[in-house]
Amino acid sequence: MVKLRKKVTVTNTCGRTMHVKVVIKRGRDLPCLTYQHGETWTGHWRIGSYGKVVTC
Repeated sequence: MVKLRKKVTVTNTCGRTMHVKVVIKRGRDLPCLTYQHGETWTGHWRIGSYGKVVTC
């Protein structure tokens, strides 16, 4: 059995510090993180699919 690892990359282009998290459909959401303007972060998960990015 091959377990696929899903990936999402988030970049803050808002011009200010943001607190956001990635919502995973039918899985565990990624943690709420703080991003400075221009900062990029990559998250991984195994179960579910990408839903959306929300403020937290």
